[in-house]
Amino acid sequence: MPLPHPSTSLPPEALQEYHKIADCDWETGVPLTGLLERTNRVAVHLAPEGEGRDSRVSRTFTERSFRHYATLGCIDPPEKEGRSSVYRFRHLVQALLVRKLLWQRVPSEQIASVMSGRGTEELKRMLLEGIELVARGGGDRNRQESPAPGMAETWRRVQLRPGVELHVRGDLPRLRQAELRRLLERVEIALKGFR
Repeated sequence: MPLPHPSTSLPPEALQEYHKIADCDWETGVPLTGLLERTNRVAVHLAPEGEGRDSRVSRTFTERSFRHYATLGCIDPPEKEGRSSVYRFRHLVQALLVRKLLWQRVPSEQIASVMSGRGTEELKRMLLEGIELVARGGGDRNRQESPAPGMAETWRRVQLRPGVELHVRGDLPRLRQAELRRLLERVEIALKGFR
């Protein structure tokens, strides 16, 4: 039995702007000013309102702040077209994910770790569906699966319905049919406890 399509974790206004911008022509790329204009049209809607708002985090990127996060490895360097630098859709997704994670108070080192080695589609899924980062560490550091201090696990959050979320670790191997069936039975038993 397939799971329902997850809902987005972006606020409705941000999602609407994101879809408009995602549908723009990215084939030829845009200069940094164009990327920042497009990014900031979505980013202004990502900031939490009222309580919990961190005044240290700006609502938008400036050229300086964007370059800062690029230098830290959170955003890929631009592509070169002759003597010009151009930015593409991947840069937009990275910038929005950086902005979103900053609002969730994720340190920039952890953001760079999350971005490393991920394809555009996976980053897009993380932006739209939501992710949950869990600091890893502690335990026996000599065990092979123990990460370096400060590394993070990536979790996908799937909203099954309001009030019910499924959290799946990003490196979960593909489940066989029998494993999936047993897992769904366990979920059913757990949910029956909430009647």
